[in-house]
Amino acid sequence: MYPLTLHSVFSFQLSKSGQRSVYLRSVDLNSTGTYRCEVSAEAPSFQSVEAERDMKVMVLPTEGPKIMGGQTQYNVGDTVAVNCTSAKSKPAATLRWFINDNPVGPEYETEYSTILHEDGLESSSLSLRFVAKDKHFVNQNMRLRCTASISRIYTMSNEEMFVGGRQQSSPLQITENGSKEKPLKSPPNPKRKQPKQLQSSSVGSDGFSFCHWLLVLSVLMLHLRIT
Repeated sequence: MYPLTLHSVFSFQLSKSGQRSVYLRSVDLNSTGTYRCEVSAEAPSFQSVEAERDMKVMVLPTEGPKIMGGQTQYNVGDTVAVNCTSAKSKPAATLRWFINDNPVGPEYETEYSTILHEDGLESSSLSLRFVAKDKHFVNQNMRLRCTASISRIYTMSNEEMFVGGRQQSSPLQITENGSKEKPLKSPPNPKRKQPKQLQSSSVGSDGFSFCHWLLVLSVLMLHLRIT
């Protein structure tokens, strides 16, 4: 077995190699290429059989994708614009956006050219832009997730949560010294106290006059009897 195109130096490890496989060590990105295995018969026929396969050397990212941009809060009707960038790898990771675990359609995504780094590794970038709607909020929260994957051997994701929902109407608002707007509350209506009724044990003027004259009349009758 030997590569058809080779620009790196590596070695075989016989202790881990066998009749059907060979173990290579110290491979790098330059070890990528087409490898051919050939089996030859002894004399006098010297017949040979060969087969070849492509080998790719991958460098996996050391961290998940990064989400940049966006606000801390969105309301229905706001424009959401965020960007996802993968960590360095070889090849560049494939990015996908999800809103509340639902995959986003390509009409909301913009893919940028692959970024090539000095060490030969690559990064990919994918932006997301859409207008927030009621369906994008679950319990007043919206979760945006970006996944980075390489073939079937690597998948990592990063997620951001934004608070918001439908903006509710509020009463007259004021702003003091650049502080957040607070609803102006009207003072509660004071309860009118009912005047207490004065209770008096004294007899009214009419009742007092009647008793007075009754007493005077009694005294006069007693005086007449005596005389």
